[in-house]
Amino acid sequence: MFVFQHKHLTVKEIFCGIVAVAGVVLVVTGGSFKNFNVSGIGFWAGIGSGITGAFYVLLPQKFIARVGSGLATSWALLLTGVSVTLFSHFWNEPLDWTVYSILAYAFIVLFGTIAAFWLFQAAAEIIPADVAGMMETFDPVAATLLSMIFLGVSVNSWECIGGALILGAVAFLAVPSKHPFLIHYSRKARSKFSQTDKD
Repeated sequence: MFVFQHKHLTVKEIFCGIVAVAGVVLVVTGGSFKNFNVSGIGFWAGIGSGITGAFYVLLPQKFIARVGSGLATSWALLLTGVSVTLFSHFWNEPLDWTVYSILAYAFIVLFGTIAAFWLFQAAAEIIPADVAGMMETFDPVAATLLSMIFLGVSVNSWECIGGALILGAVAFLAVPSKHPFLIHYSRKARSKFSQTDKD
């Protein structure tokens, strides 16, 4: 937002960003870096994913405003699919096509890719870009919840605290800065500081 939209970061945005990152760290590590078993490639792929995530939230905003999120996302997925196919020839892979594998593949394509990207970009049209970008920090929370439900993975209290921090940061960032609650406490803080200066 600072680079492409020339917006200055507010204290609220910086605070929420730090809280969300802290929450992600707790969810990923479980409160102990001994559990942080990630390869160098995995670590940098994650950083790259975050950066590209910020790009696809911010860069297409003017284009989406002109043509709509559905058309923009459709073209993006089509061009990306064609580009990837030039380097990765999926038809050379030995695949056992059964009814179940076709259904699983269709589910990943339709819901895990097309619907997910389309809904995300549609949401980015109606909510602030910083909130939309911060929503990506839900990924580790969702992965943890789904692992608990389908894989029987247990979580500790640190991971629960991390999930709560992420949810809290996104919710707080989504509250407009002109919300009466924030105005009341910002005035209260300013009066407190001015009183301190007088003393």
